[in-house]
Amino acid sequence: MTTSMFPNAGAPFWLYPDDENKREVWTVGNNVAPGTVVASADGTYVGVTITGSDDFAGSVQFGPYTLSGIPLGGVGHAADQATVATTGTPYLTVEGATTSTVQGTPVYWDATNKELTLTAGGTAVGRVNLHPGMVLDGTHLPVKIGVIA
Repeated sequence: MTTSMFPNAGAPFWLYPDDENKREVWTVGNNVAPGTVVASADGTYVGVTITGSDDFAGSVQFGPYTLSGIPLGGVGHAADQATVATTGTPYLTVEGATTSTVQGTPVYWDATNKELTLTAGGTAVGRVNLHPGMVLDGTHLPVKIGVIA
């Protein structure tokens, strides 16, 4: 149901922010990090966790020291729930993306492999939303989520 976007990122980088009025609380599973792509319970649409699940804990590196067990989940939700963005343009890891991926390319959720892909057939997630002059690294793309038409 979930796939991690950027290991240890904590939260995704947003090219264009989400609309806070359209955030939702979803049941996402336990120990889910902020910035994770998640599918809705019925699998019909996809969002990105703004908070981790309420039980999510992480670690922070300070020089040679690591502090572990820091609560990084949302507050006030059940242990398996998180606040999810259903709009905006976060950078996401997309299978099949290249440095020549073009503006407006549709992005889909592959429920079998639990990943985002450019291959049609899964749940439509959104479209590639490039900023003028942007240089792509080939695996991470700005995806405007919730825009499927």
